[in-house]
Amino acid sequence: MEQSLYKDLQVSRGLTYHYYFSPATGTKPTIVFLHGFPSTSHDWRHQASFFSAKGYGVLVPDMLGYGGTAKPEDPAAYVQSLIVRDVVDILDAEGVQKFISIGHDWGTLTNSRLVNYFPDRVIALGFLNLGYSPPLFAADFAALSTATKAAVGYETFGYWPFFNEDDADKLIESRLDSFSSVGFSNDPTLLRTEFAPVGALKAWLEADKRAPPCTYLSDEERAIQKDSLLKGGLKGPLNWYKVVMRGFANADDKRESFLAPITLSIVRQTHLAVPPYAVIPKENYAISQPVFFGGCKLDYVCRPELAKPALDAYVNDVTYREFDGDHWTLLSHPDDVNRELLAWIEKL
Repeated sequence: MEQSLYKDLQVSRGLTYHYYFSPATGTKPTIVFLHGFPSTSHDWRHQASFFSAKGYGVLVPDMLGYGGTAKPEDPAAYVQSLIVRDVVDILDAEGVQKFISIGHDWGTLTNSRLVNYFPDRVIALGFLNLGYSPPLFAADFAALSTATKAAVGYETFGYWPFFNEDDADKLIESRLDSFSSVGFSNDPTLLRTEFAPVGALKAWLEADKRAPPCTYLSDEERAIQKDSLLKGGLKGPLNWYKVVMRGFANADDKRESFLAPITLSIVRQTHLAVPPYAVIPKENYAISQPVFFGGCKLDYVCRPELAKPALDAYVNDVTYREFDGDHWTLLSHPDDVNRELLAWIEKL
């Protein structure tokens, strides 16, 4: 991605965001691409160049905790009511009123909350690998685990408790090659056997195991990825899990009034007052905008079938597509992803 198109902005809550922005030409809309874990804006490079060349505006932030963006240590700073406000602050700074939003992995959660909080500004939504997450989607992690196991026959999110541990970042950083090898392996089934089950990923890292690397990342791209993660550390990225596991996300979703802010606290007694503007009206749980969902046959953590219930329940206009890739289809099958997204966008 062209480095000269990157900018930095201090958003309204005082944090600095690093983001890529290429303005639209003519009347083409702007597309916001939101990455997940463990990524940066760089993971959208194939989509950014493709859609920019076709005249679409492209805005790709390093999400909170990643890359050149601020990395608060308090998990409470990662509630979605604040993150979506950050994204909208960037859009406002660039003069973008209405936009198409596309998320991958945890980026789909921000995608979901953007339309919950700012439905009048969202033209359409694209979800890759993970689908729409309605408010209170993980109110009870044990129940979520039971439900996913019942749906697909095995534990899919068993690594979350490890990511919730205070020192998980240190272990991952000290075994980053081991971590990347299982997360970006040429054998996608390792996500099912060595990543997803409770305790499996931690044991893999402690043993410093290695798996053959995937073929869709070059040595240079692996080096860029490793440098980015080590430079910023994993504490910030893992807060995307802690904010859910420690109840902050649910407290954030539960608010029903603009009148009173809530105070979030964690075991160490750190506090963050959340502004009272963050409210999701019940009528905003349903999505009236067109939605694209791209599932992946070889993604053994974010199974496509897990996305369908919420999409069927809350969305009226869904375009379903399934790719032959694993969790990183935007990297492994960029031409397929770009083609299907473009076909969908051109019909909006």
